[in-house]
Amino acid sequence: MLGNRPLLPTRWPLAVPDSRVEFALRHFGLASIRGTFVGLDGTVRVDADHALRELHVRVNAHSIATGSPARDARLRELGVFGSELHPSLVFRSDWSYEKGRGREGMQGSLTMHGQTHVVELIAAPGTITVDANGRSTYTTLVTGAIDRRDWGVAVHPLLEIGGVLLGHDVHLHLYLRALLPSDRSPARP
Repeated sequence: MLGNRPLLPTRWPLAVPDSRVEFALRHFGLASIRGTFVGLDGTVRVDADHALRELHVRVNAHSIATGSPARDARLRELGVFGSELHPSLVFRSDWSYEKGRGREGMQGSLTMHGQTHVVELIAAPGTITVDANGRSTYTTLVTGAIDRRDWGVAVHPLLEIGGVLLGHDVHLHLYLRALLPSDRSPARP
């Protein structure tokens, strides 16, 4: 459901150096492991009020960075992301709806570790500005959480003291910046 506001006719390509996906999950039930996927591409489409209505993002699973090269290598292994066999994480929105206070709910499919499941994300109000080069840019923050067990991603055994080594819930923050193509031709997802 897209509401009554018309969609802008263009899909805006993500600005790769300025867009990233961050994640966090519990470690030993206390601290959080935080990381970033820096290799991504995709498109957004907004309505006349700059609300995010369509999102397609493809993330390079091998681009994971947590600040620990040894941990990054472990996360790339087959039992976790298996980035050799499953090199991409892909989210494609199916529909969006107004969530209130300028936020947009977005439901779509997330393909990760060779499996696809439906997830819901929430987009903050977006802004359109003109950058130093005179190009229009769209910026927004999209958040959500997934249970990594749904995709079979590294389910860890219980610790002797109780709890699990790594939490099941992964909290996601997608910092998205998109550029309106200078020739104003629609970008293709």
